[in-house]
Amino acid sequence: MRVGGGLEIVHSWEGWSLTENFFGEPDVSTGTGTVNTLGWEYTFSLATFLRYPEVFYGQGPDVLVTLFGMWSTISSPDPTFAQLMEPTAKLKAGTEATYPPFRWLGAGLRFDIVQPNMNDSRESFTEITPRILIRTDFVSNEQIIMQWTHYWLGSRTRLAFPFDQTKVTPDKDVFSIIATLWW
Repeated sequence: MRVGGGLEIVHSWEGWSLTENFFGEPDVSTGTGTVNTLGWEYTFSLATFLRYPEVFYGQGPDVLVTLFGMWSTISSPDPTFAQLMEPTAKLKAGTEATYPPFRWLGAGLRFDIVQPNMNDSRESFTEITPRILIRTDFVSNEQIIMQWTHYWLGSRTRLAFPFDQTKVTPDKDVFSIIATLWW
């Protein structure tokens, strides 16, 4: 419950978020239990494949295709767990294709399937996200992403805290501008 907000683990930030996502509402659940997560990601680079055995360092156009996923199982000795949290397994999987034709510009398309409750497909949703990436160079460590995401929502898809406390219906379309820097 008391983990600080500087670390994100399995799509949860801070201890209360991890507790709510996997064990139930923090003010009711003890947050005690086990989360086993298997994550995978594979990226295929067309330029790396075509130039083999020569090494490709990203200094030219490329087509990148990524497959990814995360599957979690949850268990808890807390008696309120069974009452609060029906899901004992969660799944997120998807694919992304990215094409950077210029040193400073790329385009991508991402598709995700999210099943926060493997026992109830009505809570699941899918999304598609076309995006534009702007960078200073192919191998730079910063980028600005402009993207639009369209969601196909299940009949019981719900928003995460704090929006789950409202009667707001989740948006089906979201436009985002994201700036990232990594080292």
